[in-house]
Amino acid sequence: MATVYTAREYQSTSIPIDEVLVDGQFDIFPEVQGKGYFDVRFQGTRLVITAGKFVGFIPLNSRVVIDVRPKMPVANLLSILSSVKADLAEIDVLQREYATAEESPPQIIHALARAYCHALEDVEVAGLLKAYLPATSAGSSLKGRPDFNASIQRFWSRGVRHAAVSKHYELSADLPSNRLLRLACQVLLTQHRLSGMIKPFVSQLGHFDELLERARVLVTMPRRLDLIGDGSPAYKKALRLAVMIVHRTGIELSAKGTHIGLPSFLIDMETVFEQYMRGVLGRQLSGCSVTDGNYDGAQPLFNDRRDPPANPDVVVRDESEVCFLIGEVKYKDKEKREDINQALAYASCYKCGVVVLMLPADKADDAGLQLIGRMDSVSLYRYRFDLAATSLADEEARCGAAFTPLLLS
Repeated sequence: MATVYTAREYQSTSIPIDEVLVDGQFDIFPEVQGKGYFDVRFQGTRLVITAGKFVGFIPLNSRVVIDVRPKMPVANLLSILSSVKADLAEIDVLQREYATAEESPPQIIHALARAYCHALEDVEVAGLLKAYLPATSAGSSLKGRPDFNASIQRFWSRGVRHAAVSKHYELSADLPSNRLLRLACQVLLTQHRLSGMIKPFVSQLGHFDELLERARVLVTMPRRLDLIGDGSPAYKKALRLAVMIVHRTGIELSAKGTHIGLPSFLIDMETVFEQYMRGVLGRQLSGCSVTDGNYDGAQPLFNDRRDPPANPDVVVRDESEVCFLIGEVKYKDKEKREDINQALAYASCYKCGVVVLMLPADKADDAGLQLIGRMDSVSLYRYRFDLAATSLADEEARCGAAFTPLLLS
């Protein structure tokens, strides 16, 4: 079982260097190498790992797991994810599980396993979803309607007159939704075998996996994951959590000794923060459209050529499509000179007099709006958002109150 080392995003932790060496060669999953998940340096006999913008469960090899935790409270992260991730739309289930837990689960995967086990208990009480599926039988006794073409090919053309092929329907639990539930169990059990991080839930997961196995439910990835409409409310809750477990939210490791992929439940905080800030402004600024300049009709940066495009993270327009404000979202402690240059270039391209660099606040006292400077008719601001606020709703309202006067300037 692997050793788990804890790190905070953008902070460092150290591990013995022999944890990642085998016969003098680095033993690190190829899926992890060169992906920017960590900065690595040597310090004596230890390897110092500085986490980057990704948080979550990141195995380095079969012996070492780095549990990168967010700087903000996990409850805040779950709330933010619920507002920005369509494929994680049921993270509110995790929020409730996290809030009612007797002890604070140490990682998101722990909270996810807890919530899934509770959902599976409800599924077991309600009974497995079943349906009549087409089946084929061959032999001397008929079940359902004879299949004459198949009977001729298989039996009658060979002189076997006492047998036939027939088609009928059988009540079966081997449905795509149940396959998804069983696959999620298998993924969580595989993660436990690697790290031991969800030990309290192994017995329940094993019990439900055995229940599905006895019902002849296969372990395969369904062709589609949009199965949330199937079954009772208990089923829907379990299916939403199962999608989260098997969905490719991060790197996927091929765990040794199993055919099951191992999703890392890895979260790109840079992307999440950008989506979240766009959503906050969309909810807080009335009478405006807030769009993503990366996808919503990005304009050419230059007047005499189409490429490269000017694609700001946030574009705020009025009803007549006049651009009020340009925003660039940076998930870092402090903006760099190139960030300022980029923001001013986008403001010029969009002929917009207000541009804001949006960053997370390192502490509550840093949160709020600041003027960085003015260049001709363009005013450049910095807004720091407190992701660790006791009330994210209040922090969102504070953000809206700070941005509204900018639209009138």
